[in-house]
Amino acid sequence: MELSETDLRNYKAIYDYLTIRDEMPERADAIIVGGEWLRSDNGERAAELYRQGISDLIIFSGYADFGGNTTGQSEAEIMAERAIELGVPKQAIVLDKKAANTAENLLFAAEILAKKGIIPTNIILIHKPYMTRRFKATAEAQYPKPQPNFYVTSVADDFYGYFEREKKGGFLERTLWSMPGDYKRMSEYAKKGWLTPQPKDRKAERAFRELEKAGREIR
Repeated sequence: MELSETDLRNYKAIYDYLTIRDEMPERADAIIVGGEWLRSDNGERAAELYRQGISDLIIFSGYADFGGNTTGQSEAEIMAERAIELGVPKQAIVLDKKAANTAENLLFAAEILAKKGIIPTNIILIHKPYMTRRFKATAEAQYPKPQPNFYVTSVADDFYGYFEREKKGGFLERTLWSMPGDYKRMSEYAKKGWLTPQPKDRKAERAFRELEKAGREIR
C-alpha cells in the first residue's frame, strides 16, 4: 500500500487524538482487556501490569465469530495465551468469550465481577492504542453504577512504532481503515448515548476530512 507523507501525517493526527494513556493507579480491582481481532499485544500489556503487582485479576473479553478468523479461538483466548506465555498464572485470568462489541466487553466483565462479589473502586481498561479513548468513553457511559475509577492504557507505541508493529503482524491495511472509522464513530455514538461526548480536535478533524476526500477506505 502506497502512502504519501500527507497520508501518514493525517493517520498520525487521528491516532494521536484517539490514544489516551492514563497514569496507572497503585492498585486496581481488575484489568478488563478488550478484544483486538487476531492481535495479542493487549495481552502483553496486561501481563506487564500483572507483573508490576497492580492487579491480581485480568478479564480477557472477545468472541470468536469475527470476520477472517480461522483459528477456532476467541479473541479472549488469543490474548490470554500470550499473557500466560509471559508469566501470568491461569488462576489470575477469567475469559469472556461472548462479547461481540465494546459495550459488551464492559458489561459482561461487570457481570463477572458482580458474580465474584467484587465492588470495584479502580478498573484498568486495555485496548489497542487508537481504541483507548473510545473504550474509556464507553465505560463512562455504559458501565453499571456506582461506577469505579477508570484508567485506560495500551502498548506504549507512538504512531510510527504502532505502524511498524501492525505492518509486521499483517494488520496494517485493517488498521488504516478501522482507525478513521473509529474516529467517525466517536461522535456518532456520543449522539446515541453509547459513550460520553469527547472534546473536538481541529487537527484530527481536518485529517479525517482529508483522508475522506482522498478516497481512503474508512469503515
